[in-house]
Amino acid sequence: MNEFKKHHTSHDIVRFFAGLCGIALLFALSTAVVRAAYGMYQTFSVAAEEERSAGLEFKALEAQYEQVNATLYSLGSERGVEEAVRERFGVVRPGEGEIRIVRDKGNEEAGRGATSDNMFVRFVQSLFVW
Repeated sequence: MNEFKKHHTSHDIVRFFAGLCGIALLFALSTAVVRAAYGMYQTFSVAAEEERSAGLEFKALEAQYEQVNATLYSLGSERGVEEAVRERFGVVRPGEGEIRIVRDKGNEEAGRGATSDNMFVRFVQSLFVW
């Protein structure tokens, strides 16, 4: 039975430790590759978010540019300048006045009185509108 037992030599022990070192090296290499791939994914996601926000900012700036162009175009005419001065400073031309609309309180009370009538009277009035 002794003939089937394997005797470990120093050469076998060296091979065993070399295999362990190879496995450790492969594990370290695979860990480094996975970390690099994850870092690249994070970089891409940050870049995509920044691209989206830059696109939104660009659209807002385009709208502002169009508004400024429209204002500039309107200020190119005398009427546009007059309108801008009236709006900004609240001035009027000589001879112009202010119009005030005053509501008659008697009309408001008459309107409220019609709603206080009973339902039958309102129905009859709605049938005979003249």
